[in-house]
Amino acid sequence: MNGSLFSKMKPIFVFLALPAVIWAYPQTKLFQSDWQDFSLRRIFIEPDNLDSPKFDPGLRIVNGYEVSPHQIPYQVWIIFRMTPGAGGWGCGGSLITRRFVLTAAHCILWAGLAEVYLGVHNISSDETNRIIVTTKKLTGHPDYNPTNITNDVGVIDLEQEIELNKFIDVVKLPGLGDLNELYEGENARVSGWGKTAGDGNSSDVLLAVNGTVLANTDCKAVFSIFQDSEICILGSGGEGICDGDSGGPLVAGDVQIGVVSYGTRDCVYGYPSFFARVTSFLDWIVENSDYVVQ
Repeated sequence: MNGSLFSKMKPIFVFLALPAVIWAYPQTKLFQSDWQDFSLRRIFIEPDNLDSPKFDPGLRIVNGYEVSPHQIPYQVWIIFRMTPGAGGWGCGGSLITRRFVLTAAHCILWAGLAEVYLGVHNISSDETNRIIVTTKKLTGHPDYNPTNITNDVGVIDLEQEIELNKFIDVVKLPGLGDLNELYEGENARVSGWGKTAGDGNSSDVLLAVNGTVLANTDCKAVFSIFQDSEICILGSGGEGICDGDSGGPLVAGDVQIGVVSYGTRDCVYGYPSFFARVTSFLDWIVENSDYVVQ
């Protein structure tokens, strides 16, 4: 890419403090945390031309709706830390097997360990069905490129098998017959605990929004760094992803088709949100987890 393009599109990690809350651990207490130290991780870039016509309406998990508790039992909340007891940052993820979680590579970047919260709905409440697993087995895609945000996927090995129930379950990934599926025009749902506005607070409860999967040409018209190994969606009424939603699942029907990757600065109204396309990384996911493609 030429220099002028790089000057317009600089991927930046955003770290914004979470409200002070105390989370009770149902298992062995892991670390004493000052939750004011935690931040929300997200990559944003500038569109190729901020003065160009925007997609309208736009999106962010801003104007999302609260899902019924445990309606999305594969959704997980993750606190990443560089070292035990250190401050950290929050991201989303999805349970893909009883042992492995799928998330974004940019969430894993610089992390030495992860605390994975399963079976949660309200992250500021002491929910008795919640499980917290701490692990140091974090694998980001080796070809993840923070400059153009390619290959933004990673997996977390929980180092133990999780008992599945109505609060905790696995999500289905695309099958071998879906490898060439683009999902254009399909309705898809993205969920997370991220910020509810570009300048607002994170959500205590799990929120979701629905959007339409756009054609690759439309996605690339907004950000020229867009690759065919990515996917973008446009909300139906000003909804979409924001800080803290990184790594979370984009689902069409009951199949996860994307992993939250990047969007515009401050979750600007009128622009789509971007995801790593799961079908492009099935081989890598299989090689780095115990997931079996159907």
